[in-house]
Amino acid sequence: MNVNRATLACFLLVMAAGAQPSRPSRRELWVAENKAARQAYSDKNLAGFRDATVTLVRDFPGNARVLHDLAAVEARLGNLDASLEQLRRYLAMGLLPNMQSQGMQTLRDAGKLNDLPEMKKNAEPVSSSAPVFRLSDAALIAEDIAYDPTSRRFFISSVRQKKIIRCDEQGKCDDFAASSAAQPLWGVFALHVDAPHKLLWATTANMSGVEGFQPAEDGKSEIVKFDLKSGKLLKRYAPEDNAKHALGDMTVAPDGTVYVSDGLSGDVYLIDSKRDTLQPLLPAGDFISPQTPALSDDGKVLYIADYTQGIAAVRLADRSVQWLSAKIPIATYTADGLYVVGNRLFAVQNGTLPERITEFKLGSPTQIESWKVLEANTPYLGDPTHGVVVGKEFYFIANSGWDRVDDNGGLKPGAPAEVRKLSLNRR
Repeated sequence: MNVNRATLACFLLVMAAGAQPSRPSRRELWVAENKAARQAYSDKNLAGFRDATVTLVRDFPGNARVLHDLAAVEARLGNLDASLEQLRRYLAMGLLPNMQSQGMQTLRDAGKLNDLPEMKKNAEPVSSSAPVFRLSDAALIAEDIAYDPTSRRFFISSVRQKKIIRCDEQGKCDDFAASSAAQPLWGVFALHVDAPHKLLWATTANMSGVEGFQPAEDGKSEIVKFDLKSGKLLKRYAPEDNAKHALGDMTVAPDGTVYVSDGLSGDVYLIDSKRDTLQPLLPAGDFISPQTPALSDDGKVLYIADYTQGIAAVRLADRSVQWLSAKIPIATYTADGLYVVGNRLFAVQNGTLPERITEFKLGSPTQIESWKVLEANTPYLGDPTHGVVVGKEFYFIANSGWDRVDDNGGLKPGAPAEVRKLSLNRR
C-alpha cells in the first residue's frame, strides 16, 4: 500500500470510531499526506517519498513546491526523463528550481538543464512599477498598507515596532497609533480603511520578531478598530477559544462587514456590521494558512488566498468553497496579498522562487484563464508583502524586511521598505 495512503487510512479509522468514516478536511488531508511524505524522506525511502509526493501534487495542484519535490526525487531515483517532465511543468509556471537541492544538482551534472530556455527566461527581471516613497526606518518590518481617500494619507503597519504609521504621498510619516500601557498592541499586521464609516481596522498578533516578544503571549491575537481621524482605539475583538491565533489579513465590505483570516489556526472570521461581534465565517478545516481575503466587485464572492493550497472562491450566499483551477500550468500558492479588480486578481507571492507580483485573469469566478508576472527578479522588490488598490493604481510594499528576521527574532541590517505602484490601465 502507498505509504501516505496507509497513514491516511489509519487516520480515518481512528476518527471514525466505529461509525461510517467521514472525509477529512482539507487541513487534515494536508497534515496526513505531508506527514507521510516527511516520514518517508526521514527514513530515506525515496520511492515512498515519491509516491507520497505524487498524491500531494494530485490533491494540492496549486502548490508548486510539491511539484518541485517530485521533480527532484525522480532525479535522485535515476528517473531523469520523468524528472524533466515534472520540472518542465514547474518551469511553465514562471518559477525557478532550487539549485541547492540534490535532485536539481543531479540533473545539472547530467547536463539535462542545458536545453531548458525557461530557466533563463524565468530569471530575467520583470518590472512594471515605479517608486512612490521609501520609509525612513529600516526596523519597522512593514506588513500592510491602506489608503484614506479623504485625507490622501497612507497607513502602514509595523510588525516589529507594534504601531501604525501615517504617510502623505511624498513619504512624510508620523505615528498614528502605537503600543502603550493604555493601548497595548502586539505586532500590527493587516490594515483596512473603511472611509464611509470613518474607521481604520487592524489586526495585531504576538510572535517572534516583535519587539519585546514574550513567549507566554505567543499566539495571542486580536482585531482592533480605530477612529480614522483621531486614532482612538474604539474596540477590540478576539477569538473566545484557548487556541493560538495569528489574525493576519482582512478586507472590509462596503457595508462595513469585516472579513479576517487566521494564518495560524486556519480560521476565517467575520465581524458583521450590525451585530459587531466576531463570528466564524466557515467551519474549521477548509484552510491551512489563509491569507488576504478579497471581495469580488459584486460582493458575492470572497476570494481567499491560502499560502499552502492556492486561491479559493467562497460564495457568500451559501458559504460554499471552491478552489480556483486552470487548464494551463499555474502556481497560485504563497499569495500573501490578494486584490480584485474586475475579473483580475493581483497577488503578492512572497513564497515562490522568484518572489513576484502576479496578475491572474479569470474566465469565470472559479477558473483562471491566463496569468502574467508583473514584478520579479528586480533589486528593489526584496520580500514584498501587501498592497492596496487606489483608483487605477496598485500600491504595494517592497523590501518589507521579513527576510532580515533571523531564527531568534533578531533583525539583521538592511535598507528600509519602499512603497511602489503599478498602473492598472496598462494591464
